[in-house]
Amino acid sequence: MADWQGLSNLQDRPVIAVIVAVVGSEYGVCSIFPVVRFPTTFHFSRIFKQSSSGMNLRGLFHPKCHKNVQWIVILAIGILSWLVFRINSSAAKTPDTIFQVVTYYIRTDGGSPEQCNGRVDAPYPGSGVNQPCAWDHPFRALPPPGPGGVLPSPRIAGGDTLIIASGSYKMGSGAPGTEDCDDGLGSYECLMQPILSGPDPEHPTRILGAGWDAGCANPPELWGTGRPWYILNLTDSSNVEVGCLEITDHSSCVEFHDCERDALPYGDWASAGLYAEDSANVYLHDLNIHGLAHTGIRAGRLTDWTVENVRIAGNGYTGWEGDIGDSSNSGTLYFRHWTVEWNGCGETYPGEEPHDCRGQSAGGYGDGVGTGATGGNWIIEDSAFLHNTSDGLDLLYHTLGGTTVLNRIHAEGNAGNQVKVAGEVTIVNSVLVGNCAFFENQPFTYGVDHCRPSGTGTTLSLAYLGGEQVSITNTTFYGHGDGLIFAEPHEGPYQCNGSEKLIGRNNLFLGDIAYDPEHDDDGKLTYLYYQQNCNGLIFDNDYGIAFPSGIRNVGLRYITPPFPSLHNWLQEPAFIGPISGESYGLQLSAASPAIDAGDDSVCPPTDIRGYTRPVDGNADGNAGCDIGAYEFGAVGAILAEFDADPYQGFTPLAVHFTNRSIGSCTTAWWDFGDGNRSDSPWSSVWHTYESVGTYSVTLTVTGLPGQAETTQPITVFRRLYLPLLLH
Repeated sequence: MADWQGLSNLQDRPVIAVIVAVVGSEYGVCSIFPVVRFPTTFHFSRIFKQSSSGMNLRGLFHPKCHKNVQWIVILAIGILSWLVFRINSSAAKTPDTIFQVVTYYIRTDGGSPEQCNGRVDAPYPGSGVNQPCAWDHPFRALPPPGPGGVLPSPRIAGGDTLIIASGSYKMGSGAPGTEDCDDGLGSYECLMQPILSGPDPEHPTRILGAGWDAGCANPPELWGTGRPWYILNLTDSSNVEVGCLEITDHSSCVEFHDCERDALPYGDWASAGLYAEDSANVYLHDLNIHGLAHTGIRAGRLTDWTVENVRIAGNGYTGWEGDIGDSSNSGTLYFRHWTVEWNGCGETYPGEEPHDCRGQSAGGYGDGVGTGATGGNWIIEDSAFLHNTSDGLDLLYHTLGGTTVLNRIHAEGNAGNQVKVAGEVTIVNSVLVGNCAFFENQPFTYGVDHCRPSGTGTTLSLAYLGGEQVSITNTTFYGHGDGLIFAEPHEGPYQCNGSEKLIGRNNLFLGDIAYDPEHDDDGKLTYLYYQQNCNGLIFDNDYGIAFPSGIRNVGLRYITPPFPSLHNWLQEPAFIGPISGESYGLQLSAASPAIDAGDDSVCPPTDIRGYTRPVDGNADGNAGCDIGAYEFGAVGAILAEFDADPYQGFTPLAVHFTNRSIGSCTTAWWDFGDGNRSDSPWSSVWHTYESVGTYSVTLTVTGLPGQAETTQPITVFRRLYLPLLLH
């Protein structure tokens, strides 16, 4: 008799129903059970009666069992056997498949693949082959293309981890492992091959610097040489984690200006730090991408990316370039603690100072962040866009669906718009400083278009697609361009339909004498709000303060209720200052009328620093929300929050937890409620529940202000099996 024990468990395969004939020999009855799997698993042991020698089929030949039924049963078993064989031999992986994950190591004192197997964090001992020691370069894991552009076989697999020790690694022609690079293709092709996709989001391929799990104090440096297109390659790479790396080059040049592009040797520069396309479920964290000749990150057609603790700075043309042609993104694009600064400027090597800053009229570009036509839900928190030579954050082409949420962001000193957004937008607890002429007469400026375009330099630019709502709460504005907030329909086929809304609460507005590069309208004041071609869209703003001698467009034609009115005041906001230079001081002084003057019903739980709101700032015995991004008198606080996906499901249940805590958190401790814990410091962790039950998951976060925790339930159900008896 055939042994069916190997077929006793078929899990998580795309099978909806299987018709199986089962004979209960004790009863002499021939029956057929349609077995439906809910939702992903059924067990043969629950269908077939087992004996020590295998499945008991004696009842199949019972006299009461008609021969036609016998043949149906035999045919069904044959089909089922074939189906199980095909499914089990499939290469498709599932979250509860057991993967053999291997960790490999890179050290500057490691060896070649012939000398070391790469699986032990140890130096090459000096002799022998296939020794238990680390490789000497990241190219050993993912070798560059050889003659004719043919990619050698990678030495790691999808789902593996590559740990790179501290040190400096030359990435490009002449580095270890580049002996087969084809210079006939140009050494710009001599770069790491794409990172292999992990089997699923719970089992990512990981490229990590040593110390990634202990604060990343001394990340390894991957520096480009020989003008490679980029240093890290995420083309078609999904389910990937990259963290704790410094990505740069060793040249001060800016591409297309003073980098050698036409003849070998090209020099120690690289065009971009990281390239990605057609890439999903990627987690970038603790990266310092700076000083590249052209772009920090060039990426499009992304789905569900998380970017945390990433700095993109001093890259010669742009910081984050999202326009790669057909480059629409989807899913959730989540950015936290993201700093994008000094892009459009070169960076000196080794001094890391800005120089040769250029705008478009001088052959440069300079957006901090820009995209092509894109969709997706963009969530940006605790992030800064500073001193880029064009726009700071440019999401003008977010026209293909989705929303934008900007929470606790700081944009300042960018030469164009500080923030440019389209569609449905929410802005909370942010500081937008439109000192758009910052680069004028600076020693690092070659040629920048101050307050572009044409001197307008609006602090916040809004583009409506038709019918959206924009909400702005507890945000502080300054500007010396034409205006603070400008709204219009997006270019192209889009039109305002009259249902658009622009709603503001608890906002603080400081204008100035508008920068005028042509000097034909000296003394003009910055406007608070202006719209064109949008059906007379009025700014519904209340509980606001505007500086009376530096602002215009504050009446009913533009804003309701107007300034001045019951809760909209024309007063000096009394900042601590300075209102000039590289960093404006827009925190409230003790004399500010903004203290405790806001609408408590819309008050966020913290201010831009993560400090708890509201507090009793004017000592009248009542805590009240301040107007603007800063809460006067607040002390540092942290708030523990997390999301889970999913919150309930069937065993085995893989849950993705995302840390959404607010404030200056330095540690995170997860208690999954089933006896397992994790001290992962990152915003994203996975955990799989194997047993039925309701589990209380607790996240505890700590920081200088103290400790906070929160608890939420996860419910795990038993898989259901529904046999239907037919006679």
